[in-house]
Formats: sequence, structure tokens, C-alpha cells
Amino acid sequence: MNFFKSTLILATILVFTLSEAAAQTKISYGPHVGAGISTMRLDKIYTAIGYRAGMRVKLKIIEGIYFSPDLGYALKGSDDLNKEFETDFVYGGHQIYPELRFGYADLYLPIEIGMGNRMYFITGMQLGYLIRMNGTFNLDQYELYNLRKTDTGILAGLNINTKTGLGFSFILNHGITRIQESTNGIKINFLTTIGAYYMFKPKKKNQGVPAVPAM
Repeated sequence: MNFFKSTLILATILVFTLSEAAAQTKISYGPHVGAGISTMRLDKIYTAIGYRAGMRVKLKIIEGIYFSPDLGYALKGSDDLNKEFETDFVYGGHQIYPELRFGYADLYLPIEIGMGNRMYFITGMQLGYLIRMNGTFNLDQYELYNLRKTDTGILAGLNINTKTGLGFSFILNHGITRIQESTNGIKINFLTTIGAYYMFKPKKKNQGVPAVPAM
């Protein structure tokens, strides 16, 4: 079973589980997707288009403050967008531009704080696990075979809700761990995304009208 089929099955199970839980408690849930800029530091700063897609849950802690974990898949790294950077990478007698893409199973653990007008400030942490990698780097030179599997970072951003359940997000994810053990190793600096989400709020199950005792 390939990665995408496995992800679809897990997402389906998650949706049904969350729907049942949401019907009994004060939580909402829904899909969350976003795209933006991924920044990686090697010998220089390289950027690429990155994206993240997943499911988020929103749980009320107290009035105006929510916990909203978000589990998804994130694509980070760099590609050959920055052609103004000179490079020493050569393949088949031709100079090529470095490309390195990382796919993470990614968990956001943010707190949302209401700011009024359906706007929320978000801050928290990110945990990731490396599940795929591809690139055009010299593996011996950069020791990419010795990658750290885990990735951690901090989050900050804004969520804006609407009355329909649709919402919009702007999130900065700043990595705080290198993906290699060496001090000169690669480090994912930022994943900046602009995204959209839709939150479902299932109604509580109807308990019916209590029966009136017979006189």
C-alpha cells in the first residue's frame, strides 16, 4: 500500500472518530490546507514553494482561548527557484542547481487566543517526523544519509474565522533543530504558509422529550 492510500485511509478514520467525539463534546474539526515559502539554509539560503495539508481540531479551554492540534503532511526544503545563486554542483558536464525536498508527518500544537472580530493569535510548537526525502545533492559531501528523523519548531500566526465555518490562516513555522547532527548540517529555517480551513460543528444528539409520569 503506497503512502497516499495509507494517508487517505487514516484521514477517513480520523474524520469519523472526530465526528463522533464532536457530537458529544464542545469541539469542532475540519481540513486545513496551505501553501507558501519554505526556506532552507545550507551554504546559502535557498527557498522553494512548500505546502501543508491536514486535519485540525479546536477545543475550548476557557472563553476566548482554544487548543487546536493539527496533524498533517508538510513539504519543506529547497529547489532551483533561486537561480541567481551560483553553485558548484555539476552533473553530466552541466551545472545544476541544488534541490532537496523533505516530507514530514507534521503535528502542530498551538494555542489560539481571541483578539476580537473573529481573529485569533496562535502560538505553540511543531513536531515532525521525516518520512520521505529526494534531492540532487552530493550525498557523500553533505552526508544526507545521516539525517535526523525528528524535526521540531515554534509557531506564530493568525487565524480568521467566518460565520460559515470557513477560516483563513497565516502561520510562521520556525525550525529549532538541525536535520543533521553536524554543526554545519542543513537546517530548515522557516515554513511560511497562507491557508484555509473549514470547521464542522456537529449538533449534539437529540435526547428526546422526557416522558410525563402518568397520574
